[in-house]
Amino acid sequence: MQVITLKQQQVANIHAGAALLLSWVEKLKDPGEGLCAQILLKTLDIEKFLQANAGLMRAYFRSRDQDFELGGLGVAHKLHDFGEFLTAHQARLGPDQFYMGGMSFDKRESQAREWRSFERELFFLPLLQISKRQHRIVMMINYLPHAHVPFEAWRDHALSVLRVQNEPYALLELELKRIRYSEEPNFAAYAKNIEHAKNIFKTSSDCRKVVLGRRNTHIFSQSFDPARLFFLLVNKSHKGFSFLLDAGAGSVFFGVSPELLFRRLGRNFETESLAGTRPRSSDKNEDAHLQEELFNSYKDQVEHALVCEHIEQNLKEFGATDLFTSRLEVMSLSFVQHLVKRYHGHISAGLSDDHIIKALHPTPAVCGLNRPWALDFIREHEGFDRGFFAGPIGYFGCDQAEFAVAIRSALYFERKLHIYAACGIVAESQAEQEWEELTNKQKNITSILEIL
Repeated sequence: MQVITLKQQQVANIHAGAALLLSWVEKLKDPGEGLCAQILLKTLDIEKFLQANAGLMRAYFRSRDQDFELGGLGVAHKLHDFGEFLTAHQARLGPDQFYMGGMSFDKRESQAREWRSFERELFFLPLLQISKRQHRIVMMINYLPHAHVPFEAWRDHALSVLRVQNEPYALLELELKRIRYSEEPNFAAYAKNIEHAKNIFKTSSDCRKVVLGRRNTHIFSQSFDPARLFFLLVNKSHKGFSFLLDAGAGSVFFGVSPELLFRRLGRNFETESLAGTRPRSSDKNEDAHLQEELFNSYKDQVEHALVCEHIEQNLKEFGATDLFTSRLEVMSLSFVQHLVKRYHGHISAGLSDDHIIKALHPTPAVCGLNRPWALDFIREHEGFDRGFFAGPIGYFGCDQAEFAVAIRSALYFERKLHIYAACGIVAESQAEQEWEELTNKQKNITSILEIL
């Protein structure tokens, strides 16, 4: 991959960077090989960057500790086989090039219309990409000849994208009027599913947990760009992985998730177990009481231990060495708090990101144990297509990758906003408590709707 730096000094902003890239692309002849041209920026307005080109395939990802931010517009290359690409091409990527995307929770599940444009997995190298790590902001345009797009077609598309970024763009006010609302399943059906699962737990020692979800749907009077709603959520939520994935055909998936699936830098590896939930309270004493209750809850400790067991078994298979395991802690978020344990170590050289995802996903935190039975139970009883909800979402580069679990999320499609949440069901679960937990988990997004 040929990497060209157009200017050694930083330029002021996205508009100035787009102007330089535009001039370069106008003069570019077919290089016959993969290349990227990059510019360093002083400032970044990622909201305007993504919203100015609504209608293109778009993606955004920000790490939970906010040390890395990545945005992409348009498609330089779209993957058709994630695992095959990693084997053949991952090592050839430039140091600041990243594919962005995610996978469905259940690849065997029939796909509902609102998820169809995402297919089973969606990963792409953006045509125009911006990455920010600490104070280093890189704006880059990508070209790959093996993407099966004629050079002239790529050039015309690149010019149109850059021209939009080179023009002033003002964010519009977001005014939403909800006209209908629904829940799938309703409480009676959800409670029935819980009792069914608990009866199975009594008769089968191998079936110990299943994670059952709910989808709340808000229907609005007019269409809107959900990226505006997403950035309101991002600006309010400072403790989570922020992600947006726009398939470019009217469906936009977004959220702020507390849960890391894994992070890899070379052989350095991180993952975590996250399970067990209590709400937050604005009263400090009550909030401390809820935290202590969570920490000492037998039901939540059992649920969390099942996730730890799954992760620790996989770490053995990954050949993990120099392993550090944190003590059990409470992760406090805006509306809920969870039990968490973190794992750091080194994994075997040559272990692909595809292999890691297949081993870890779906975790017991979003599926259950045993996994095949829990998947079948969810398919039969949950009542809606999860799509990318609770699936892996993130990015990968030549020698690094980071994926979150896409919970606390929503999908926008045809004036409808589907908000997802799920709870882990074990033998001690009570329907009323689980239903309330679903509502608390959805508050990160519903609270944004309430202020509009």
